[in-house]
Amino acid sequence: MDQIGIESPYTLEIGNEPTFYPWFSKINNTAGVETYAKRYPNLQDQLKQRIPSLDGNWIFQALDTAANNAKDLMAKPAFETGLNEVATSIRQVGFHYYYQSHPGPHTFDDKNHPATDFAFTETGYNVGGGRGDLGNNLATVLWAVDFQLYCMTVNVSRINWQQILRGSLHMWRAVETQGLPAAVAPDYYSQPFVVDFIGKGGQTQVAPLDGDGDGDGTLVAYAAYESGKLARIALLNLNLWTPTAQPHTLKGLPSAAKQARVHHLTALSPWWKKRYFMVHLSLFGFLFTEFP
Repeated sequence: MDQIGIESPYTLEIGNEPTFYPWFSKINNTAGVETYAKRYPNLQDQLKQRIPSLDGNWIFQALDTAANNAKDLMAKPAFETGLNEVATSIRQVGFHYYYQSHPGPHTFDDKNHPATDFAFTETGYNVGGGRGDLGNNLATVLWAVDFQLYCMTVNVSRINWQQILRGSLHMWRAVETQGLPAAVAPDYYSQPFVVDFIGKGGQTQVAPLDGDGDGDGTLVAYAAYESGKLARIALLNLNLWTPTAQPHTLKGLPSAAKQARVHHLTALSPWWKKRYFMVHLSLFGFLFTEFP
């Protein structure tokens, strides 16, 4: 810490996926949460003794619950059974989320600590990495965009994407790794789209828009507001593409928004030329900006 400075880390995680630790898994869930809530402050104290600059700093991260054990260690019971004693030092609680291993809804069940951020600190479409076309297709791009924009509507503060250099779980490989050449994975192309949607101001607010889709959630839209004014709209078609044009109506837009510039979600590399996916990415993602 002397070398990097106390102001450099955003958070300091104490334990990763504690539900996998022997002392947690060998006892029942309630006792496991209570044990975690007692161990956490003790570990904090030990770290503060070794690194005095941590004392009094709002820097710690709690939980980091594994994706397939999300209900075993939730924020509300953990705080109620011990973390409330050190709540002023906990900047963020983290959960891991992999769509394939945990597709169900995630409950944000602690409303008593509004200053504490909620983050998905390890995220991916598949915890095991890509298997054939599973990790090299258009669906991973669209899911990544939709997931991130939805999270903004429910006040998830951060999403950290898994970048482990194994399989195709990461978004890119900078160098040859495990016999695989340097490459950019499909879901990387979600990131420039999301960055453009969020914008540069740092105060963007996002809300979902109602559409006139077929009711199965395959046509989704989000609006970005800056200083209360509509700035951008993201429209995603999650359905199988057909060449037949279909008109759609978005509800809830201000009447002043009468025209916009359209940007397409695109990719330069030929990864989409796989079986099942023979169309250009721009047919599926649109970003509308520069409203008058």
